[in-house]
Amino acid sequence: MDLWRKIRYSILLIVAIMFIPALVTLWNQGTLHREFDNLSTCWELEEYLLEARRHEKNYLLRFDTEYIELQAGYHRSLKDAIERLRENRLIEDRIGALVDAADDYQRRFTDIADRIRNGDREAAEGFEMDEMIESARHCESLIRDLRDLTIERFEGIATRTQFVNVFSLLAALLVAVIVSGYITDKIVAWTVARERP
Repeated sequence: MDLWRKIRYSILLIVAIMFIPALVTLWNQGTLHREFDNLSTCWELEEYLLEARRHEKNYLLRFDTEYIELQAGYHRSLKDAIERLRENRLIEDRIGALVDAADDYQRRFTDIADRIRNGDREAAEGFEMDEMIESARHCESLIRDLRDLTIERFEGIATRTQFVNVFSLLAALLVAVIVSGYITDKIVAWTVARERP
């Protein structure tokens, strides 16, 4: 085997060694991206609940049925966002509790809205109303806890990802330097042996 072929093989070996940290970095970035999606979804949960509450309050002030549909639409968006979190395998027990709380809030609002549409305007006051508000607050609290947990997970994964990426790059560089030194030594030994008569 001639010298230039050995040099080409050595360069290919070094490139292959450097390909490993690239794969590790790519995998880590995928994990980081999934966690960022979870975090974005938690922010969406807060937004959807706030909008649902806004339309709930507008209905209770104006008794306009348009707000019932708007509130129900944001509740559906809230449920869809919760399902996205469930697909991303976030902590299942918290998701289950959030689904239950969101359904309880929606059920209580629908009951009050039905009573008001049937002529019982005093349903907007009293014990049922307090229970609905408490149910909405519980849902909000669960969303806040889930968001805080997701932020904590995201920060932990981001820190770990940076460490692993830097470590894998430095380890690959070290191995590449050792391999290139070994190959260079072999090439020099081969060249010297070839030049001797």
